[in-house]
Amino acid sequence: MADVVGLVADVLDRSRIQGVARAVGTDVEFAADPDELLELIDASTRTVFVDLGDTRVRPFEAIVRVGASRGADSTLPTLIGFISHTDKEGTAAAKEAGCDEVLARSAFFRRLSQVLAETTNQD
Repeated sequence: MADVVGLVADVLDRSRIQGVARAVGTDVEFAADPDELLELIDASTRTVFVDLGDTRVRPFEAIVRVGASRGADSTLPTLIGFISHTDKEGTAAAKEAGCDEVLARSAFFRRLSQVLAETTNQD
């Protein structure tokens, strides 16, 4: 399985994430819905990305379900959402639902290599 799993439907976003992941030496697998996301997460998964602005992938359902699967196990992956910088309600809802970090979409892609290096312990 992959170090990083993404719940991201947009093909261009997937390509950008995959390219940066390869550059920092990690693998990414993408899911199309919360069920598939949970199937992809295993003990080797360090980071989960969720596109909070794409309702097709049911992002808030995914966050809650990933959080519920964690239980008290702190070794499960870091959950990072990205969303439009103008969506303050979505940002607050994602944090409340269990995202470890919520980034504005522009900041997410600008800092992606750093985020991947930090969360997958790559230098």
